[in-house]
Amino acid sequence: MEKRKIQKTGRATFTVSLPKSWVVKNSLSSGDEISIHEERDGCLLVNSKEEKLLNRGVIFIRDDSCLNDIIRKVISMYTKRMHNISIKSINNLSIKDYIVLKKYLKRLTGFEIVIEDKNEIVIQDFITSTKKISLIQLINRAFNISRLILKESVNGDNNLPEWMEEVENVCLFLNRQLNLGLHSSAKLNNLNIGIERCLRYIKLIHNLEKMTSVFYELSNYPTKSISQEWIKQILLTYHLAYKSIINEDFIMATEAFEFNLKDYRSKDNIIFYNQKIIESIIKDVAWIGINTYRGF
Repeated sequence: MEKRKIQKTGRATFTVSLPKSWVVKNSLSSGDEISIHEERDGCLLVNSKEEKLLNRGVIFIRDDSCLNDIIRKVISMYTKRMHNISIKSINNLSIKDYIVLKKYLKRLTGFEIVIEDKNEIVIQDFITSTKKISLIQLINRAFNISRLILKESVNGDNNLPEWMEEVENVCLFLNRQLNLGLHSSAKLNNLNIGIERCLRYIKLIHNLEKMTSVFYELSNYPTKSISQEWIKQILLTYHLAYKSIINEDFIMATEAFEFNLKDYRSKDNIIFYNQKIIESIIKDVAWIGINTYRGF
């Protein structure tokens, strides 16, 4: 570890010189700008690079291309910080697949279709670099819709597919923003979080997606097989586990982790299996909250 002395220049300015080897390695010179971000533990992170999105991703559609494979490639490029995604040879798709693909592209938050003709579709990011993201509001939205899906699943609400799709869209967008944050101190500053919280939120969103899928799965089974008391206790414990991460509350996390729900489980084997998955996810979320307090 190399040590540097703090120098005072003027009445209220303190400076620290940068190692010459680091300046040369990053192709910097006098007058260039660097970004400085304070981490949660008080460390200063110095970055020589402006926040950059990977410029462009290209997907070529062949005669034998599968629509699901194309969508997976789009998702991969979206979450890996591509600023511009071009899908070429679009005429190799059937009209039905083309409509499905275009509908999916419109779901990618922050992206707009900028070119659309018989040969290609191009989508471009218009939000990442220019707009501050209200991270907590978006995470809260995904969480609240997730809980609503379980609440309304017993009532046979017709809006469940739309709610499920919205959670998927929000989580996809959040994953993109957080992945950007892992590679850019400027982006972390824009999100108003440090690297540790960024990693915790990535784990939280992964569990939110899993939980929402299982909640939605339960809507396909007879409501009489699911105890209302179990739903009530699950929503309470899920809320405790979630809030323990947002509020960094160790007591909440411990209470959620230790909560016993076995007395409320269904005797139906399939529903019982899903209930066990839900309880396991809650413990995973609570464990993130516990590790937050422990400094992991």
